[in-house]
Amino acid sequence: MRQDFRFLLPDDLCSRAISLASLGIEGWAFGAQDVIRAIHELRDENVLVLGGDVYATSLRGPVPTCDSWYCPDGATVEEAAALAEDYVMSYAKANGEDHLFSLVFGGGGSY
Repeated sequence: MRQDFRFLLPDDLCSRAISLASLGIEGWAFGAQDVIRAIHELRDENVLVLGGDVYATSLRGPVPTCDSWYCPDGATVEEAAALAEDYVMSYAKANGEDHLFSLVFGGGGSY
């Protein structure tokens, strides 16, 4: 069963989510600063962030970069959140903040 992120994150954050439906993906992505906030919100709700994917932005919408990350088996919620935040911050610093990030989180959900 997919977990709907809208029940886990504040409305103002959800309103800035970018749909990935144009790519045939049932999910959402956020800019770097918003996804870091989402990671913190999920951590505070004790939701494990399993990993995520990176998308470039274009006039036609999100474009997969084939970049991603995942947390190792056995990681705690705090460790996984720290890994996700470090990855996003490092990626944005190296590649610019005009990328989008989607998350996969415990319970079978993604956004």
